[in-house]
Amino acid sequence: MTVIVKDIFFTVAKFVIGGVKREFHTNPCQTSAIVCTAGLTGIAVLGKLFIAIGSICTSRSSQLDANKRFSVRTWAVTLVGSEKLAGIHAQIAIEGKEWYGASYRKFADFCADCCGCCGGESNVRLIDLKNRVFEYSRKSEVWLVSSSKVKRMLKVIKQEEKGRIEVPKMSMLGSDALFSGKGTENCTTWARKKIEILDINLGKSKIGWLFTTARTFTS
Repeated sequence: MTVIVKDIFFTVAKFVIGGVKREFHTNPCQTSAIVCTAGLTGIAVLGKLFIAIGSICTSRSSQLDANKRFSVRTWAVTLVGSEKLAGIHAQIAIEGKEWYGASYRKFADFCADCCGCCGGESNVRLIDLKNRVFEYSRKSEVWLVSSSKVKRMLKVIKQEEKGRIEVPKMSMLGSDALFSGKGTENCTTWARKKIEILDINLGKSKIGWLFTTARTFTS
């Protein structure tokens, strides 16, 4: 296969060079301009290629743990808790790097008016932090996960956010509680199930039959 590819490459290159030579003898000025333009375009393409390769090969420190580094292939995911009116609100913090060098930094959460973090009925949010820093009062360890798995989790979250799949109803007690209805979650049990997509099993709270909070999985 390699030999065939080489043969094709050299055949095409020989054909192009031969064509340039013939055209140069016919119209040297125009041909020189075309070759010059093609050369500059090639340099620009190579420059972008080198930037992309450099981006893939480098990593950055996590804002939530300076000892953990994420890259294009490996992203950082953390369960965090923030003080809200109704107690500790759980969110998933996601740190990643796109192949072209841009940072991916977002919060994902499940909330409702009763959480004290957003108004209205239960909904799923994906919050772009852009140049802002992560704000939280508690956190889990920072998990380093393949970017493909994280994007698989994000795909499900985006489908819920856009209403393409059914969003659970809010129960302040969480899905493990005896008194919660079927198909209900709170912010913590919702986040726990999303993190399970990454093959990370947080388990259940010892008092989950009563209620589950972000304190169970963060410190």
